Amino acid sequence: MAITFQGGKGSYLFTSDGNKLVNFSESNNILGQMNAEIINAIYEHISTKPIHYPLTVSYNKSAENVILRLSELTGMHESSGVYSSSGSEACDIALTTLSELGPVITVKGAYHGKSGQYINKNRYDLLKYGREFEIPFPTGNDVMDRIRDLVNAGSTSIIVEPIQVESGIHSVYPDFFADLAKEFPNLIVCVDESYTGMGKTGKVFSYQLYSGALPDVVIVGKAIGGGLPLGITLFNHEIASKSKFLLSLRNGVYGSTSGNLLSLSLASVILDHVSDSSFLAEVSRKGKMIGDILEPISGKRLRGSGLICGIGFRSKSEATNFSDELVSSGIFATAMGDAIRISPPLNIENNVLKNAIEKIRELIEGL
Repeated sequence: MAITFQGGKGSYLFTSDGNKLVNFSESNNILGQMNAEIINAIYEHISTKPIHYPLTVSYNKSAENVILRLSELTGMHESSGVYSSSGSEACDIALTTLSELGPVITVKGAYHGKSGQYINKNRYDLLKYGREFEIPFPTGNDVMDRIRDLVNAGSTSIIVEPIQVESGIHSVYPDFFADLAKEFPNLIVCVDESYTGMGKTGKVFSYQLYSGALPDVVIVGKAIGGGLPLGITLFNHEIASKSKFLLSLRNGVYGSTSGNLLSLSLASVILDHVSDSSFLAEVSRKGKMIGDILEPISGKRLRGSGLICGIGFRSKSEATNFSDELVSSGIFATAMGDAIRISPPLNIENNVLKNAIEKIRELIEGL
């Protein structure tokens, strides 16, 4: 169902035909539409500072501060960051850098943007190495045998989404990162948090839900810019100091408009919120409320964590049809694979969230 939006406020989106829909498909504006803090930050910035000047020419203090804060929040102290304009570019930077060291393991069903590198990766690996370096989604420890085979074939790194969103909101099994660290201590681990970072799971990053997870590379996109284009790829010191590609970038910037100052000012606002333990606790509580309301009727259908979760259906077409039904009921929630994604602004009002989830339960019961 094609919908044209003409605006929004808080947790709602307004359609061109005058309808108001609860926004359950928010990836970028995690503080809601027309958020006062975001608007004030934009006005303050554009009235006192340049919107952009090339960080490739003169590195800005605000750019340095964002990297320092991300380094602390990830636990990757003394790390280096590369600025780009999107999560897709941030993923490209990670793949380019890690490919210098050997073939990179990726996960079936992953979404790292629509760049040519990822679209053609398996074909490229077949041409260069004679095989693909892809594993099935890690639902259990048996995937370690496949990883071992690829490591023995020369792989030195892996890129993984702890929660795959595009494929239907699937989470890696609980001990995945601990098993990786135990069985492959030298394997470089890159986590793509473009979809799931910035507090959406009740943690700053979704990998922090898992014990034993301390990545070497973290990809950040979407929500970090408060709705404006911004991507960041964070590397540990060892990788950053050895990569020819990274060392060729001026001031850690990938492109002349990457890391624009306006986006960086919004990133500071976002980081203020997601570094607040009480804010994250509220996200977790709201996620639990969703589970409490839906669990009696959804069973294993319910997936994800916090406010990035989904309801599974028997097929993609069934999920799409249910998404259309939700629009008719005043809820905008898109189908992701065979699931309906529930991803509202993190500060969604309790009553709005509760009423919308109860409506979803009612509709599922009527199927």
